[in-house]
Amino acid sequence: MSSPARLPTDYPIWFLQLISLFIRHRPKTNEPPGSGWFDKTAYQDHIAYGKNPVRSSAELKKLILEMRAALPRVTVPVLLMHSRDEKYVLPDNMEYIYEHLVKASDKTKLHITGSGHVLPRDASREQVFQSAVEFIQRISKHN
Repeated sequence: MSSPARLPTDYPIWFLQLISLFIRHRPKTNEPPGSGWFDKTAYQDHIAYGKNPVRSSAELKKLILEMRAALPRVTVPVLLMHSRDEKYVLPDNMEYIYEHLVKASDKTKLHITGSGHVLPRDASREQVFQSAVEFIQRISKHN
């Protein structure tokens, strides 16, 4: 759900580590906190930080590179979900992941609308839950 396949700016890991010595935090977005949420009531209970530690960007990039290397080896069924209204991790990240799941026994893409980055908590959560249940039931019948 809303998984990144790349960072918005593709800086090398060494550079992110270096600048983290001088710049400790960066704002997540230029928008006010919670502006990407459709269900403002759900956002009120959501714990989120207004800034990201720059050092964690290097760690996230390492993790993304490991995930990208592993995608062609995945052989199990996969359900990918991403919101078309997502502004934090852009929806084309799902397309990259889907295209590189070349050995997955079953792969399904689901485009959600009316939710932001946190799909299981935002306004379209019932669609997310129902789609997950249907996917599990469908693949369970084949195994």
